[in-house]
Amino acid sequence: MKLLITLSAFFLGLTTTLFAQSVDSTALHGLTGVIEGEILDKNTKQEIIGAKIELIGTAIGTVSDLTGRFRLDKLAPRTYQLKITAPDYKPLIKSDVAVGTAQSVKLTLELLIDGASASEITVSATTFFIKSDEFKLSTNTLSQEEIRRAPGSVEDVSRMVLAMPGVATSSDQRNDIVARGGSPVENFTMVDGVEVPNINHFAAQGATGGPIGVLNVDFLQDVTFSAGGFGVKYGDRLSSVMDIKYRDGDKNRFRGKFDLGFAGAGFVIEAPIQPGKSAFMLSARKSYLDLILGATGLTAVPNYSNVNLKATLEATPEHRFSLIGIGGIDDIRFTGATNTDAPDLDNITNNGWQYTLGISHKWLAGEKTFIQTTVSNNRYRYFTDVDSAGIRNFRNSSFEGEYVLRSDLSHRFSPTDVSELGVTARLIDNGNDIFIKESFNGAGNLRPEVSYSRIAQAYKLGAYLQHTKLFFDRLSLTAGLRFDYFSYLNNSGVFSPRLSASLDVLPNLKLNAAVGLYHQAPPMVWLLSFPQNRDLQFLRTRQLVGGLEWYPSEDLKLTLEVFDKEYRNYAASVALPQLSYGNAGAGYVAFGLEELVSDSFGYARGVEIFLQKKLTSNFYAIANYSFSRIEFAGRDGVLRPSTFDFRHIITAILGYKFSDDFELSVKWRFVGSQPTSPTNLSASRALGQLIVDFNNFNGDRLPEYHRLDIRLDKRFFFTGWNIVTFIDIQNAYARQNVQQLIWNERKQEVDRVLQFGFLPVGGVKVEF
Repeated sequence: MKLLITLSAFFLGLTTTLFAQSVDSTALHGLTGVIEGEILDKNTKQEIIGAKIELIGTAIGTVSDLTGRFRLDKLAPRTYQLKITAPDYKPLIKSDVAVGTAQSVKLTLELLIDGASASEITVSATTFFIKSDEFKLSTNTLSQEEIRRAPGSVEDVSRMVLAMPGVATSSDQRNDIVARGGSPVENFTMVDGVEVPNINHFAAQGATGGPIGVLNVDFLQDVTFSAGGFGVKYGDRLSSVMDIKYRDGDKNRFRGKFDLGFAGAGFVIEAPIQPGKSAFMLSARKSYLDLILGATGLTAVPNYSNVNLKATLEATPEHRFSLIGIGGIDDIRFTGATNTDAPDLDNITNNGWQYTLGISHKWLAGEKTFIQTTVSNNRYRYFTDVDSAGIRNFRNSSFEGEYVLRSDLSHRFSPTDVSELGVTARLIDNGNDIFIKESFNGAGNLRPEVSYSRIAQAYKLGAYLQHTKLFFDRLSLTAGLRFDYFSYLNNSGVFSPRLSASLDVLPNLKLNAAVGLYHQAPPMVWLLSFPQNRDLQFLRTRQLVGGLEWYPSEDLKLTLEVFDKEYRNYAASVALPQLSYGNAGAGYVAFGLEELVSDSFGYARGVEIFLQKKLTSNFYAIANYSFSRIEFAGRDGVLRPSTFDFRHIITAILGYKFSDDFELSVKWRFVGSQPTSPTNLSASRALGQLIVDFNNFNGDRLPEYHRLDIRLDKRFFFTGWNIVTFIDIQNAYARQNVQQLIWNERKQEVDRVLQFGFLPVGGVKVEF
């Protein structure tokens, strides 16, 4: 711990030194940057010719050319807001456009057709926050700059999403997304049209979380996150959708970036493939804590590395191709047997690797038709070995892989009618080699030894049809139907109808609602563990969401939403009748390695208030409050609080730009007490492990959680290159938040595992 603090102090000192090197604003004279990009129709992806692009607060502007592209150069380095208008389209304001002197800002801006006024431009109060019809509510879009500068998020997409309403996580050490009480199993992620099962290092098998993100924030264009009520385009998931868009690389010249931070170092390079038309971006990052701390005796030093790739190719103006690559390698070892401070005697080895590789073809099939077809392959390798005193307790050597073909079509019949349809075919290749020593489970019952090695192949098919129509210039309805088929289940096919509506009560006030069925196949790791588990059914939830969306001004949004999720057919443990798998998915080890039945049911109900102010007048803010009740029943049919039943969640982010190159932001987060099960002390002492009272499952609660994060960002501009540096002080008032209770094998008593304590970190990026 002392060396960790010393290392934090080193980076704190480095970034503080750079902060101290202030640059007078007059010294920026003569230093300029560039904004370039293209303006497209959001549904058909056709270029919009003659769109007007203005820099708000200046006299600078331009129009898009015959290819929809634009370029603004000789710009002073600062943060801008762009206003884009075009006949027949809703106007858009793009905020947080941070211009430097090294790399141009590259934007792909998509406008929505204005069905209510197809022949004239009407300035709307919602121009900062326009969203597509497939996300009528429960949805927010974050820009790359909003994610990069977020305090406490360390440039991790998933950790920034935790600031959205109704979203929680299991602990500081992980970035599992729990959306409106839904397990981390239930989340869907797509990167530039390529489905990615998990975007984290040390990925949780069968779920979507982990402790460290794999994606490079410098690749991002924006991230759209929906916590529920989404359309049929996104299938085989129950709770949330994260649609990530990458920017394009530099199409004119070679550019690069090097970054150095507390946990690792990396680089980004980008260069043209077809000058002026296409480009590639490549990044690589490596942690170095293992190199620095390997000789210190610390028992758990993570070692990881990752690569990100995007390449584009324009065959013709109507046919464009893109290649997306994401990969990571992980390794960590715990030596509890030789560390007298460790609460257990286990030696643990955990390592693995992952990759996703996808090729997309974007076809402008006509003036009103767009087709995107993607072929991708993803593969994850998991290995965990646990021994105590030389006796193996647990071993998992598994792999999961998919070959995915996905095609989506969008056709606009008129300014008020848009249809979308799509198909997905998925070949699954999965293998589990599992050993669990005979032992006592959490209730104190003897569990027989589990040992098996199984390989299976299966396939999934999905299809959807969705139509959106605007009535009376103010009522938008979207109706859709989805079908999913999974060959490995004995109950193999399901239909999912969904309906959403948005009514413009006033120009700045919307009334939104959505209702629908959502189905998800159980993870393969559950199905392979016992042959009987093939009788499991699709997990199901019925969602009902309604709310108000109010825009007091162009840069300010306020939403109030209520939601009701009713769960059915969730997996339940046979051995532990109180246990529902609606409580699972937020851990490091594989779960579902037992006999399961589809007897669990539950609900998640709540209300959310969300406020967002975009960056204008040097100030921005996000604030939300959520109250919810989440309960699940196991095989015994008794509803009990879910492990994710936090009740109250409050998040507030405030930021202020003192100048074009200096910024301060703070985040405060409060999460209500998390349910936990009371300890059976006598049984725990007798068996030498934590035994809980399952008859009172989740009957106790941990202390409430709260922490404050403070971040400072400073930019330095030079001719042809920049430096971006930050200091991020996490848990600034050193709150001792409890993550969980464990059994201390050395002391033979209940012990606490704490979340992150006071932790100052920093980083430096050099752009050229």
